[in-house]
Amino acid sequence: MEPFDERCAQTALVLRRWCAENNVRIFPDGSVSEKDACSLCGFADRSALARRLREGLSMPRHRTTGARRFYRIEDVSRWLEVGYDDCGL
Repeated sequence: MEPFDERCAQTALVLRRWCAENNVRIFPDGSVSEKDACSLCGFADRSALARRLREGLSMPRHRTTGARRFYRIEDVSRWLEVGYDDCGL
């Protein structure tokens, strides 16, 4: 496994542990709600990812159900490992 992929896998484990400790629901496909993805990314504003999506800056969403967006934990971990300047961390 490449070093970047190893870091992403470790970050995903940390995120999953945080979800378990904070009673965040992880769906069977490994995704979390947009609100929870915002928390994982360190955003205090739960609409931050939606705003970034409109600006073309957000990580790709995994699926959409109506107006609700869901993000895979693995995608969140990759996005965090790539780095971004306003993550709030």
